[in-house]
Amino acid sequence: MRTETVQKYLARARPLLALSLVLNVAFGQAPSASAVNSAVVRGEIRASDQSPLQVASEILSFSGLADGVVWLGDDEPVTAVIVPEGVNTGLALTNVLASQDKYVWRENDGVVNLLPRKGTPSLLLTKIPLFEWNSNELAGVVVGRLERLPEVVRGMSQLGYQEGLHHGGLSKPPRVGAPPATAETPQVFVRRNITLIELLNDIAKSYPKPAIWWYEEQRPAPGEAIAVVLIAN
Repeated sequence: MRTETVQKYLARARPLLALSLVLNVAFGQAPSASAVNSAVVRGEIRASDQSPLQVASEILSFSGLADGVVWLGDDEPVTAVIVPEGVNTGLALTNVLASQDKYVWRENDGVVNLLPRKGTPSLLLTKIPLFEWNSNELAGVVVGRLERLPEVVRGMSQLGYQEGLHHGGLSKPPRVGAPPATAETPQVFVRRNITLIELLNDIAKSYPKPAIWWYEEQRPAPGEAIAVVLIAN
């Protein structure tokens, strides 16, 4: 399967819900204090015919936070969403995701994860005994190396996945588009005995400009094998 952008994945035809959502500073109550609840959306977001999860990802992008998204394709587009500039990021996430209540946000050591309410996919809980990368590698290149880890390959095989991990660029604001600055002596990161999702979070937050990763399980048609797409930038 060729590598495509997240936007192409989300552009599949699905029924449109007759729902409009407008957020403002006075709407709802923000969760307990944390880094994400100290952040604000740095520009107005106007979205139409997008899923709540896609809008939530845009909120994180406009807040300048590292994030990881797990999408299982079980949410539907809404007709319109308006998120004003300056609204609290945690409040915006909570209210956008509550419109369908299929996904939740969690902050994990500085990285915001958008996760299915029904649980994290088993592949992301795979234990990785050892992995290292350096500050001069692009996030997409680092994630590309993850697909060759024997633990990940074995996990996909056991779960009957048709294809491995794919990596590429996201059509996102420029916060994630530029390569890291080249250093004479790059910083080396080493992680041992952590899960795949923990490793992805560590990779995302290791860059001066926050990176994003996106995990998707594709089910093209009933009876067909699952394909896994993992994108980072």
